[in-house]
Amino acid sequence: METMRYLQNTKSKFFQKQYAMYTAEGYVFPAIPEGFEVVNTQAARDWDRDGITRREENMAKYYQNNTTRFD
Repeated sequence: METMRYLQNTKSKFFQKQYAMYTAEGYVFPAIPEGFEVVNTQAARDWDRDGITRREENMAKYYQNNTTRFD
């Protein structure tokens, strides 16, 4: 069972992640907001992977400049 899905705004074409919540009946997704549609494309997965990569690079730059090392 999938516990995460990608939504895409029909006008702006931006992606958004949505996670399922666990209930007594199993995993249930919240209602799809108006103006969004469910997509399962490589573009959505690439968007997610690129975001993670950018976040990790930014964290590495931040900690490189803002930590004190005593080597």
